[in-house]
Amino acid sequence: MRHFLALIPIILLSFALVLVAAVSAQDDGEEPATLEAPSLDDDSADGFPTPVRYLTGVGAYAETVNVNVRGGPGVYYPIIGLLLQGRSLDVTGYNGYDLGRNCGPVFELDLDMWVQVRFNDVSGWVARCTVTIRGDMSKMLVEPAPVPPGY
Repeated sequence: MRHFLALIPIILLSFALVLVAAVSAQDDGEEPATLEAPSLDDDSADGFPTPVRYLTGVGAYAETVNVNVRGGPGVYYPIIGLLLQGRSLDVTGYNGYDLGRNCGPVFELDLDMWVQVRFNDVSGWVARCTVTIRGDMSKMLVEPAPVPPGY
């Protein structure tokens, strides 16, 4: 038991280093722009907010957390913006994943599913499992990925 207790600080330090590395992998050193996306319209007759109408008919809604918007469909692309919790963006395409596939319990295993989003003149990508999709994705185009940085 004493040997196990001696390992606890090492385990905690290892966990902290992994966490820092994961955060650093997503951070390119610059603060991403916050995308002031449409929220809900509070002017409905019954007092409840009405959902935003998406120009494309499909939206990506940041339901539970702020979401990084990247320059391409992968974590190796730079962060170009931040979709705030409670906000949404128009979906303009996706990277060709099977639309019948659901997000699994291990987020990292779903990082091959990305949706292309647009706000004003900015086109970006969000990880599919970080947002709630509203609308029919079957009408969206499969979009080619931009060339990854460093290629």
